Amino acid sequence: MKEYLIPKTGYVMRYHDFPGDDMPILFIHGLGCAGSFDYPGVASQAPLKNHRRILVDLLGAGYSDKPTDFAYTVEDHMAFR
Repeated sequence: MKEYLIPKTGYVMRYHDFPGDDMPILFIHGLGCAGSFDYPGVASQAPLKNHRRILVDLLGAGYSDKPTDFAYTVEDHMAFR
């Protein structure tokens, strides 16, 4: 699992980054979903094995930080790019 420190916040988003030489596929769960552990069955399917697969945990989900001063709206997630 890898980490991305969001600048000027101190919050850490975590993600799985599985290797592959074909076009990368980015898996981002919806708001209210558990996180990256919803996708291993999909990401490990044989037709995807040659693709780089990145499974992101947004703030508040999965293995990422869960700050108490964050509203978890789409707008708040967009502000941390």
